[in-house]
Amino acid sequence: MLTDKAITQAKPREKIYRLSDQTGNGLYLEVTPAGKHWRFRYRFRGKAKMIGLGTYPLVTLREAREKALEARKVLVGGVDPSSLKKTSRGESQGIFRDVAREWWERFASTSTPKYSGEVWSNLERNVFPLIGDMHIAEIDAPTVLAVLRRIEERGTFTSMHKVRSYISQIFRYGIACGLVYSDPSRDLSNALHRKRSTPRAALVDPAQIGLLMVAIEEYPRVIVRCALKLAAYTFVRPRSLSDFKFYKIYNYAFQYLYKRDCF
Repeated sequence: MLTDKAITQAKPREKIYRLSDQTGNGLYLEVTPAGKHWRFRYRFRGKAKMIGLGTYPLVTLREAREKALEARKVLVGGVDPSSLKKTSRGESQGIFRDVAREWWERFASTSTPKYSGEVWSNLERNVFPLIGDMHIAEIDAPTVLAVLRRIEERGTFTSMHKVRSYISQIFRYGIACGLVYSDPSRDLSNALHRKRSTPRAALVDPAQIGLLMVAIEEYPRVIVRCALKLAAYTFVRPRSLSDFKFYKIYNYAFQYLYKRDCF
């Protein structure tokens, strides 16, 4: 059974670990490099689930046990404690996963289904298991850093910076909604692996650019020659130039330039 002394002596390790209260109420203390968080683990309709009950020492051992007992009573009544928590106006407005969902729904409406799906999948895989059940106001810079460091340890630096961007956008959405007052991810740049830019070959001499345009003019295939010229005029990515979704846009551009003898 957990005691205040055992909780105080529990030191962070490289990996997250849990201490069970061993009272049969499903209460665990999750010890992370960023802090100590209360978790209530249970099964609902045969599926293992977990909800957050706050952060120690803001939520004491006694308070955590009382919350776990309340959740257990709800579960015995045939109700999922997580769904009850979401419908409770006092708590649902601040749970990070719920705030992220609200932000993502607005983000998805202005993005492609494929990209917005990748964003949500990334959050579910790398962020929610660690801070999804926490109140957004409880999440500080060290907590976010611990999330990002786990990704950094895998060597996926690009993914790490993407996740940091998503977390930052979620916090800025939370600030706009009055749920939190600052974005803890904004001060982490010096604590993370920096992006390494890869220099790419480019023509910067006007004379060389002129020779390139002459070479394009002499290319035998008309469709390729027109595409290369259109790329030079519009500076689009090669994939976008060949993408069917942009066919009409580039067709109009091509007709406009063709009428002015640009080709």
